[in-house]
Amino acid sequence: DETREILLYSRRDFVWISGFDSPEQYEFWAAWVTPTDPGVEALIRAAAEYSDSGMMTNGYGGIQNDDEGKVWNRLEALWEAEQNDYRLTYISTMMAFGPNTVQRIRLPAEVLDQSSGNCIELAALFASAAEALELETAIIRIPGHAYTAVRMDAENANYYFIETTMVGQSSFADAVSYGKSEWEEAQPHFEANETGYAWVTIQEMREKGILPIPWK
Repeated sequence: DETREILLYSRRDFVWISGFDSPEQYEFWAAWVTPTDPGVEALIRAAAEYSDSGMMTNGYGGIQNDDEGKVWNRLEALWEAEQNDYRLTYISTMMAFGPNTVQRIRLPAEVLDQSSGNCIELAALFASAAEALELETAIIRIPGHAYTAVRMDAENANYYFIETTMVGQSSFADAVSYGKSEWEEAQPHFEANETGYAWVTIQEMREKGILPIPWK
Protein backbone atom coordinates (compact mmCIF):
# COMPACT_ATOMS: atom_id res chain seq x y z
CA ASP A 1 0.00 0.00 0.00
CA GLU A 2 1.15 3.49 -0.70
CA THR A 3 -0.26 6.90 0.15
CA ARG A 4 0.62 10.05 -1.67
CA GLU A 5 -0.73 13.55 -1.91
CA ILE A 6 -2.22 14.79 -5.18
CA LEU A 7 -3.54 18.18 -6.17
CA LEU A 8 -6.86 18.49 -8.00
CA TYR A 9 -7.53 21.69 -9.87
CA SER A 10 -11.05 22.87 -10.58
CA ARG A 11 -12.13 23.15 -14.19
CA ARG A 12 -12.09 26.94 -13.88
CA ASP A 13 -8.34 26.90 -13.07
CA PHE A 14 -6.15 27.71 -16.05
CA VAL A 15 -2.71 26.24 -15.31
CA TRP A 16 0.38 27.39 -17.19
CA ILE A 17 2.02 24.08 -18.08
CA SER A 18 5.74 23.71 -18.69
CA GLY A 19 6.81 22.39 -22.08
CA PHE A 20 4.60 24.72 -24.13
CA ASP A 21 5.71 28.01 -25.56
CA SER A 22 3.63 31.12 -24.91
CA PRO A 23 1.38 31.02 -28.03
CA GLU A 24 0.69 27.32 -27.44
CA GLN A 25 -0.39 28.04 -23.87
CA TYR A 26 -3.01 30.52 -25.06
CA GLU A 27 -4.44 27.96 -27.47
CA PHE A 28 -5.91 26.15 -24.46
CA TRP A 29 -8.22 29.14 -23.95
CA ALA A 30 -10.36 27.49 -26.63
CA ALA A 31 -11.45 24.93 -24.02
CA TRP A 32 -13.28 27.75 -22.19
CA VAL A 33 -15.28 28.54 -25.33
CA THR A 34 -18.41 26.44 -24.82
CA PRO A 35 -20.92 26.81 -27.69
CA THR A 36 -23.12 23.89 -26.64
CA ASP A 37 -23.61 25.01 -23.04
CA PRO A 38 -27.35 25.50 -22.29
CA GLY A 39 -26.52 28.88 -20.76
CA VAL A 40 -25.00 30.03 -24.05
CA GLU A 41 -27.98 28.65 -25.95
CA ALA A 42 -30.27 30.65 -23.64
CA LEU A 43 -28.26 33.79 -24.40
CA ILE A 44 -28.77 33.23 -28.13
CA ARG A 45 -32.51 32.78 -27.58
CA ALA A 46 -32.63 36.05 -25.68
CA ALA A 47 -30.64 37.72 -28.47
CA ALA A 48 -33.27 36.75 -31.04
CA GLU A 49 -35.56 39.38 -29.50
CA TYR A 50 -33.06 42.07 -30.53
CA SER A 51 -32.41 40.88 -34.09
CA ASP A 52 -34.10 42.51 -37.08
CA SER A 53 -35.85 39.28 -38.03
CA GLY A 54 -36.67 38.04 -34.55
CA MET A 55 -34.57 34.96 -35.31
CA MET A 56 -30.92 33.90 -35.03
CA THR A 57 -29.64 32.05 -38.10
CA ASN A 58 -26.27 30.32 -38.33
CA GLY A 59 -23.38 30.41 -40.77
CA TYR A 60 -22.55 32.95 -43.46
CA GLY A 61 -24.87 31.94 -46.30
CA GLY A 62 -22.50 33.05 -49.06
CA ILE A 63 -22.31 36.72 -48.03
CA GLN A 64 -19.21 38.78 -48.82
CA ASN A 65 -17.65 41.02 -46.14
CA ASP A 66 -21.03 41.15 -44.40
CA ASP A 67 -22.30 43.51 -47.09
CA GLU A 68 -25.90 43.01 -45.95
CA GLY A 69 -25.07 43.37 -42.26
CA LYS A 70 -26.38 39.92 -41.35
CA VAL A 71 -23.36 39.03 -39.20
CA TRP A 72 -23.36 42.47 -37.58
CA ASN A 73 -27.06 42.17 -36.76
CA ARG A 74 -26.58 38.84 -34.95
CA LEU A 75 -23.52 40.04 -33.04
CA GLU A 76 -25.23 43.26 -32.03
CA ALA A 77 -28.26 41.26 -30.87
CA LEU A 78 -25.97 39.15 -28.65
CA TRP A 79 -24.48 42.35 -27.22
CA GLU A 80 -27.93 43.78 -26.48
CA ALA A 81 -29.02 40.58 -24.74
CA GLU A 82 -25.84 40.55 -22.63
CA GLN A 83 -26.49 44.14 -21.59
CA ASN A 84 -30.24 44.17 -21.13
CA ASP A 85 -31.21 40.63 -20.17
CA TYR A 86 -28.08 39.56 -18.29
CA ARG A 87 -26.84 42.99 -17.19
CA LEU A 88 -23.23 42.00 -17.80
CA THR A 89 -20.42 44.27 -16.74
CA TYR A 90 -16.66 44.05 -16.37
CA ILE A 91 -15.40 42.85 -12.99
CA SER A 92 -11.88 41.51 -12.64
CA THR A 93 -11.54 38.58 -10.22
CA MET A 94 -8.75 36.14 -11.01
CA MET A 95 -7.77 34.65 -7.63
CA ALA A 96 -6.75 30.98 -7.71
CA PHE A 97 -4.54 28.73 -5.60
CA GLY A 98 -1.98 26.13 -6.58
CA PRO A 99 1.77 25.43 -6.73
CA ASN A 100 1.99 26.42 -10.40
CA THR A 101 1.00 29.66 -12.06
CA VAL A 102 -2.78 29.47 -12.06
CA GLN A 103 -5.45 31.89 -13.25
CA ARG A 104 -9.11 31.42 -12.49
CA ILE A 105 -11.22 31.65 -15.65
CA ARG A 106 -14.95 31.29 -15.11
CA LEU A 107 -16.90 29.39 -17.73
CA PRO A 108 -19.38 31.30 -19.92
CA ALA A 109 -22.41 29.98 -18.02
CA GLU A 110 -20.88 31.23 -14.76
CA VAL A 111 -20.31 34.65 -16.30
CA LEU A 112 -23.98 34.78 -17.30
CA ASP A 113 -25.14 33.57 -13.87
CA GLN A 114 -23.01 36.17 -12.06
CA SER A 115 -23.60 38.99 -14.57
CA SER A 116 -19.91 39.80 -14.70
CA GLY A 117 -16.55 38.76 -16.07
CA ASN A 118 -13.00 39.88 -16.69
CA CYS A 119 -11.51 40.34 -20.15
CA ILE A 120 -10.85 36.69 -21.02
CA GLU A 121 -14.11 35.52 -19.48
CA LEU A 122 -16.19 38.03 -21.44
CA ALA A 123 -14.22 37.28 -24.60
CA ALA A 124 -14.79 33.53 -24.18
CA LEU A 125 -18.51 34.06 -23.62
CA PHE A 126 -18.95 36.13 -26.77
CA ALA A 127 -16.81 33.67 -28.73
CA SER A 128 -18.97 30.81 -27.45
CA ALA A 129 -22.15 32.39 -28.77
CA ALA A 130 -20.51 33.28 -32.09
CA GLU A 131 -19.16 29.75 -32.52
CA ALA A 132 -22.60 28.35 -31.73
CA LEU A 133 -23.88 30.44 -34.65
CA GLU A 134 -21.18 28.85 -36.85
CA LEU A 135 -19.21 32.07 -37.26
CA GLU A 136 -15.42 31.85 -37.33
CA THR A 137 -14.21 33.28 -34.07
CA ALA A 138 -10.88 34.15 -32.47
CA ILE A 139 -9.64 35.35 -29.11
CA ILE A 140 -6.88 37.92 -29.38
CA ARG A 141 -4.32 38.19 -26.63
CA ILE A 142 -2.24 41.31 -26.12
CA PRO A 143 -0.11 41.96 -23.01
CA GLY A 144 -2.43 42.03 -20.02
CA HIS A 145 -5.64 41.81 -22.03
CA ALA A 146 -7.88 39.74 -24.34
CA TYR A 147 -10.76 40.51 -26.69
CA THR A 148 -12.77 38.81 -29.44
CA ALA A 149 -12.69 38.81 -33.25
CA VAL A 150 -15.43 37.44 -35.51
CA ARG A 151 -14.88 36.89 -39.22
CA MET A 152 -17.22 38.74 -41.59
CA ASP A 153 -17.53 35.96 -44.17
CA ALA A 154 -16.17 32.54 -45.05
CA GLU A 155 -13.76 33.69 -47.77
CA ASN A 156 -12.11 37.00 -46.90
CA ALA A 157 -9.89 37.71 -43.92
CA ASN A 158 -11.89 40.64 -42.59
CA TYR A 159 -13.06 40.71 -39.00
CA TYR A 160 -15.12 42.57 -36.45
CA PHE A 161 -12.89 43.23 -33.44
CA ILE A 162 -15.00 43.49 -30.30
CA GLU A 163 -13.80 44.99 -27.03
CA THR A 164 -15.99 42.80 -24.86
CA THR A 165 -15.09 44.53 -21.58
CA MET A 166 -17.19 47.50 -22.74
CA VAL A 167 -20.41 45.50 -22.33
CA GLY A 168 -22.85 47.19 -19.98
CA GLN A 169 -21.21 50.56 -20.58
CA SER A 170 -21.20 51.16 -24.34
CA SER A 171 -22.99 50.36 -27.58
CA PHE A 172 -21.91 47.48 -29.79
CA ALA A 173 -20.78 49.97 -32.45
CA ASP A 174 -18.50 51.68 -29.91
CA ALA A 175 -17.09 48.31 -28.78
CA VAL A 176 -16.29 47.39 -32.39
CA SER A 177 -14.76 50.79 -33.08
CA TYR A 178 -12.54 50.51 -30.01
CA GLY A 179 -11.66 46.89 -30.85
CA LYS A 180 -10.62 47.91 -34.35
CA SER A 181 -8.28 50.57 -32.97
CA GLU A 182 -6.81 48.00 -30.54
CA TRP A 183 -6.12 45.64 -33.43
CA GLU A 184 -4.55 48.37 -35.57
CA GLU A 185 -2.23 49.18 -32.68
CA ALA A 186 -1.41 45.53 -32.02
CA GLN A 187 -0.99 44.37 -35.62
CA PRO A 188 2.68 45.45 -36.00
CA HIS A 189 3.53 43.48 -32.84
CA PHE A 190 1.85 40.38 -34.28
CA GLU A 191 3.74 40.79 -37.55
CA ALA A 192 6.98 41.00 -35.55
CA ASN A 193 6.03 37.82 -33.58
CA GLU A 194 6.56 39.59 -30.29
CA THR A 195 6.07 37.76 -26.99
CA GLY A 196 2.77 38.33 -25.26
CA TYR A 197 0.67 38.46 -28.42
CA ALA A 198 -1.47 35.56 -29.63
CA TRP A 199 -4.30 35.00 -32.09
CA VAL A 200 -6.34 31.91 -31.16
CA THR A 201 -8.78 30.84 -33.88
CA ILE A 202 -11.32 28.65 -32.12
CA GLN A 203 -12.16 26.50 -35.15
CA GLU A 204 -8.47 25.70 -35.70
CA MET A 205 -8.15 24.69 -32.06
CA ARG A 206 -11.07 22.29 -32.47
CA GLU A 207 -9.18 20.63 -35.33
CA LYS A 208 -6.20 20.30 -32.98
CA GLY A 209 -8.39 18.48 -30.49
CA ILE A 210 -8.94 21.29 -27.97
CA LEU A 211 -12.64 20.80 -27.27
CA PRO A 212 -14.99 22.72 -24.95
CA ILE A 213 -14.91 21.96 -21.24
CA PRO A 214 -18.12 19.98 -20.54
CA TRP A 215 -20.93 22.01 -19.04
CA LYS A 216 -22.53 21.10 -15.72
